[in-house]
Amino acid sequence: EDRNLTAFVLPNDPNFMNYAAMDVTCIYAISEMQLNAAAYQIVYDPNRRKIVNYQPWYKRHLLGHMSEQVLAISTKEQHGSNVDIEYMKSLLLPTSPMQEALKEVIENLYDCPHVKAVNAKMLKESGGRSGGFFGSAVQAAPMFTFSKPSHKIQLYIEEMGLEPLSLTDKSGQPQIDKAFFEAYRERYREVELGAEYQEITKLVSTYIKGWLEKLLSDRDSKDSHFRALYRFFDIVSGRLASYNPNHQNIPSRGKKAKVIKRIFRSPVGYLKMQADYSAHEVKGWALFARDAG
Repeated sequence: EDRNLTAFVLPNDPNFMNYAAMDVTCIYAISEMQLNAAAYQIVYDPNRRKIVNYQPWYKRHLLGHMSEQVLAISTKEQHGSNVDIEYMKSLLLPTSPMQEALKEVIENLYDCPHVKAVNAKMLKESGGRSGGFFGSAVQAAPMFTFSKPSHKIQLYIEEMGLEPLSLTDKSGQPQIDKAFFEAYRERYREVELGAEYQEITKLVSTYIKGWLEKLLSDRDSKDSHFRALYRFFDIVSGRLASYNPNHQNIPSRGKKAKVIKRIFRSPVGYLKMQADYSAHEVKGWALFARDAG
């Protein structure tokens, strides 16, 4: 129960040394149990066309494939990714590229005839009293707010007459989600601008505000290195997954993606490079299927 407090314990503390020794030796015991369990399993070998003991194949798989993958994962988790925290902070300023892009989308959206019509109806129903439009006064007396689901329904479903693709589970209201935007964005300017608004706000909240908050609060990030975690045991397809945060889902295309990718920088004396596991899944499934070809 004290595992999370080991950073505050002296390394020569007797109790801590006992714990550390147990933490290492128990891995050996677990591996022995796994090998014993594999010895009791039999599988069909399509190459030799007969039933064989699973243990030798299991051992080869772990030593020849999984050990390399675990080494790569542990190395990535230890070193992390070097990031530019000051640049991330600058992206939250009103003059940053992301904020300027968001402001432009808001102004263009409010200039659309259907948005003006919805806003006029809201003003009439409220007797002329208004709130904020996207949190700012783009034009006089704005009421329509794109961040509110009910306002989006009023714009796209009631005003524009677009058919919803799905309904929410609880209330049965139309869902204005990613699938909706993808279906209509090429035909309607209001939908295209709405999709851009959603994309920019998500980039800011996830990759700037969210990451920055974690970097500034996490002890493991004091050296300006972002350390994501990786897993594969609970992924059905067997693929590698990243979480806390997800470093496999970073935007890679478009002008806004370049702004996010600029967060990562190479340490002094190093260069950034991009790599891809070509046909990695095919090789992985061939191993599982014992397909020599």
